[in-house]
Amino acid sequence: MKLRDCGIGVRLGATIWILLVLMGAMMAASLWGVGQMDRAGDRLHLAMQRAALATEWQGLLDAHTEAVAAFLQTADAQEQDRLNAKFAEQTRRSDAIKAELQAEAGAQYEPILGAIAASMAQYRQVRAEAAQRKQRGAAAGDAGFGALVSGQLRPTMQAYIAAVGRYGALARQEAAQAGEQVDQVAGLMRNLLLGLGAAVLGLGGLLGWRVTRSIVRPIAHAVRIAETVATGDLTQRIDVPGKDETGRLLLALRDMNGQLARTVAGIRAGAESISAASGQIAAGNGDLSARTEEQAAALEESAASMEELASTVRQNADHAQQANALAAGASQVALRGGRAVADVVDTMQAISASSRRIAEIVGVIDGIAFQTNILALNAAVEAARAGEQGKGFAVVAAEVRTLAQRSASAAKEIKALIEDSSGKVADGARQVDSAGATMQEIVAAVTRVADIMGDIQAASAEQSAGIEQINQAVAQMDMGTQQNAALVEQAAAASGALQDQAGELVRSVRAFTLAATPQPAGGLALPGGQPLTALPA
Repeated sequence: MKLRDCGIGVRLGATIWILLVLMGAMMAASLWGVGQMDRAGDRLHLAMQRAALATEWQGLLDAHTEAVAAFLQTADAQEQDRLNAKFAEQTRRSDAIKAELQAEAGAQYEPILGAIAASMAQYRQVRAEAAQRKQRGAAAGDAGFGALVSGQLRPTMQAYIAAVGRYGALARQEAAQAGEQVDQVAGLMRNLLLGLGAAVLGLGGLLGWRVTRSIVRPIAHAVRIAETVATGDLTQRIDVPGKDETGRLLLALRDMNGQLARTVAGIRAGAESISAASGQIAAGNGDLSARTEEQAAALEESAASMEELASTVRQNADHAQQANALAAGASQVALRGGRAVADVVDTMQAISASSRRIAEIVGVIDGIAFQTNILALNAAVEAARAGEQGKGFAVVAAEVRTLAQRSASAAKEIKALIEDSSGKVADGARQVDSAGATMQEIVAAVTRVADIMGDIQAASAEQSAGIEQINQAVAQMDMGTQQNAALVEQAAAASGALQDQAGELVRSVRAFTLAATPQPAGGLALPGGQPLTALPA
């Protein structure tokens, strides 16, 4: 598989991953070296600490030896007490150092620490015995005391000091070995990091050079192709050496070059067709301009006629509105007349009732007159029976009878008049009822007329609004026709400019150099397939 067949991202990613792996190896080596250095440093630190404690212990034993010698030589009790206190302090410190060394003791130190503990215990036992004998007053020339000092105290002390010395020597030896190990690990790390660093630099430089070269060379070739196309030369041959992004770029440039060549050829043919068709468009625009002017004149006449019709309809609407107002007034008058007739009917009914009441009263008066006449007749009979004594009473009875007859006669006349009036009132009431019914019919008819006039008014208003809209539409059509005429003139001017621009376009596309001049795809044509020609006038 060739390098150019791999994508740029794959190449860059592989390079980065290789460098990351090498850097990871360097980091792993560094971490391993740091771990080794850390462990060696811990060992060196522990060994140095042991050596320091051993050195301190040895110094403490040297001071203790001098104090023991002074204790053995002095006879002063106070000096002995001071030296015993010093022995106690030295013993406490020795025990502390021993405990600290035992806490961090390794396998190689355990035998020595055991020997130190044994010699320490033996020495302290002998020293305690010698101190007791010294405090009891043993003289320097005492043979038993001298044998204890020379035969036991000094050998045990020397054994004790020798054991501590061996521990210090072993600790210093371990410290030296740990130091050498640190130096070895440092040297190994230095060599390993130098080797890995050189590998990273060398391999990174090689990969960077190869990847950069595989990217830059095709891009430079693509730039040269683009520059050649920019000069108008479309005849060059473009090879695609790889399948990566630069290969696809060259492939796209090759397709672009071919498509551009075909486009330029098509533009050239189209420009020539446009140049030929623009003259036909100009002629057609001239015919269209003339017919548009004729249409504008016809629309002006139509607008004038519609304006007259709109005026007539508005006048009809005004008349219908006035008639509607009059019908509404007549309806109100008819309603008031109907209410007046109803009032007359009520009044006639009241008069009829009063007439009937008067007739009843007259009947009562007639009855009273009849009874008075009978009483007067009876009184006259009684007066005749009385003779001379009843003449005056007979005269009065005759007068009363005369009055009663006159009252009865008057009551009959009044009754006849009342009956005649009642008949006339009844006739008037019937006529008033008939007039009321007629007025109701008149009110209903006037109301229907008012409704019809309202409908006529609404229809007239709608007709007026519709004609007004038609008038506005005609005015807009007239305006649009005038604008179309202006646009046709502009189109004629644009056709001339288009013809000039088509010639300029033909001259512009001639700047491109084509490998072979392709045949034009066809001239400019209408959707029906016919060439563009002037329309008939």
